Amino acid sequence: MRNFDFKFANSYQGYWKLGNTDEELPGVLYVEKHDIRLELFWNNYLFVEVQQPLFCKGYAYAKNAENRTCYYFTLNELYCTQCSVFGNKQSQYTFDVNSFFITDKPNIEFDGIRSFCIRTSLMDKWVRDFSLNCFDYEIAMGKYDPINLVYTPKKPLSLFDSEHYNVYLMFGYGYSNPSAKGFVLTTHTFINVDLKNMLDFEDATEIAEQTIWLLSILWDNLFVPDFIEYRTKDSEFIFKQSDRYSYKYHDVENNALRTSISDFSLEEISSIIEGWQKLIDTNRNSVMSFFETQFNGHMSPSTCLKNYVTVIDGITSEMAVETNGRIQDGKRTEEMKRILSKIVNVLSKEEYNRLSNAVFRQSPRELKFRLKCFLEKIAEYVILDLDDDFYIKVIDTRNHITHTGASNDNAYPPTMYRDVSYCLEKLILAYFLSYIGVSKEIAYKIVENVRLKTAS
Repeated sequence: MRNFDFKFANSYQGYWKLGNTDEELPGVLYVEKHDIRLELFWNNYLFVEVQQPLFCKGYAYAKNAENRTCYYFTLNELYCTQCSVFGNKQSQYTFDVNSFFITDKPNIEFDGIRSFCIRTSLMDKWVRDFSLNCFDYEIAMGKYDPINLVYTPKKPLSLFDSEHYNVYLMFGYGYSNPSAKGFVLTTHTFINVDLKNMLDFEDATEIAEQTIWLLSILWDNLFVPDFIEYRTKDSEFIFKQSDRYSYKYHDVENNALRTSISDFSLEEISSIIEGWQKLIDTNRNSVMSFFETQFNGHMSPSTCLKNYVTVIDGITSEMAVETNGRIQDGKRTEEMKRILSKIVNVLSKEEYNRLSNAVFRQSPRELKFRLKCFLEKIAEYVILDLDDDFYIKVIDTRNHITHTGASNDNAYPPTMYRDVSYCLEKLILAYFLSYIGVSKEIAYKIVENVRLKTAS
């Protein structure tokens, strides 16, 4: 496929084969903000089972495009959502679509992935400082002589190379012939990943997803790629999944970037990618939970808060925490003292002391103290402006949300759940940046500071 100027159309009309049937049915595929749906039309009643997920093959072109390039489609997991019958046994069926493949070749295989490329216009912005010197001006000597603009595209820029894959940037360009509007030159930058060993589609998409995650934290932008193209030995195809099934909801367009490629040397970028892979290898579930929460803009603040605490629980599970052997004063301490006072004369002195130590001794595994240690380490990396007992209140808030009957005396009120979850998100982001080796100066550009509104 020629992917330089590819964009998903709002709709594609053509003919479709539903399930294992051979009949070609007219219909339109709609690609909307959060949903994908297919509308098919019959001159008779539907003759296939619609209660179960179906697949569909199609050949269609963009409905409102001037250049009617036809594509082959494979639609996955179709669910019938609506049916209407009219006229002389005519019918229209609407299907909710999980995902689809689009390609310019029929009957291709979707496994045996050798490479893929990710296209987002944000990459053009990120490499702007690097790509500016592609242009060279030739200033005319005479008064009426033209000024010549010479463009020399950059060669591929290698970012990372390992035994598993090679990551590099490709700099493409396109142009239109001179017209009333003049000569038009466009440039696009693509991030490419060449795999050292062929992978099935699911494993390749996992690496693509992890690449998007890394860019999102370096840019501080929860972006959606314009498209991801996968390449096999004989063909290329582009994959698109509905937000309904990817659980990614982006209701606000954000074109801001916190960094540019000039903030990093090539050696630093290579080290960052290597550190990113190590982070995923050692904390895979925690990293996945973080981004599943962060990219879903429709999650409630209480759910985000719970999820982020769980992420911190995971990434601090091996953290060494020093304790003084006693728990802090508080209502729980006073309650335990009151209970023990009732049995002080029943037990021997040795038994009482053993029981008291078991009740009051701090466990280095307790999440509150791991969170406290976590905050102390992050404070050496980015600026924190939080309540002194933030680590206590956060865990008590999570417990109050999660456990029925848990005390809310030290918990943050529901009106602050959004602010607290946002602080936790930035703390985890700072941890990731520190882990993969991003400098303090760049981390400050990305995170700035972590501040809760109630902090003094």
